[in-house]
Amino acid sequence: MSAIACACGDNHSTFGRCIQPSTCSVGNDDTRAFPSIPARHDLWRRASADWIAGLLVRGLIDEDDAQEMVFDCTTRLAREAYRL
Repeated sequence: MSAIACACGDNHSTFGRCIQPSTCSVGNDDTRAFPSIPARHDLWRRASADWIAGLLVRGLIDEDDAQEMVFDCTTRLAREAYRL
């Protein structure tokens, strides 16, 4: 996969690698492609889980933090964003 230019000024080789998610534009949804949104979200969740696993393996976070981060990415943040 080629590098992806990002608003944070970095180039990312895969999704979910930006350490500045508040300014990162990698993974923004384009509503013109509405049917593909679930597939892109699934890809984003998998890439994010892989990134979090990498942090865990390198000892940068512990297992409790990793589980909390994965739950945030897959459930909690969506519930907060859509007030569910």
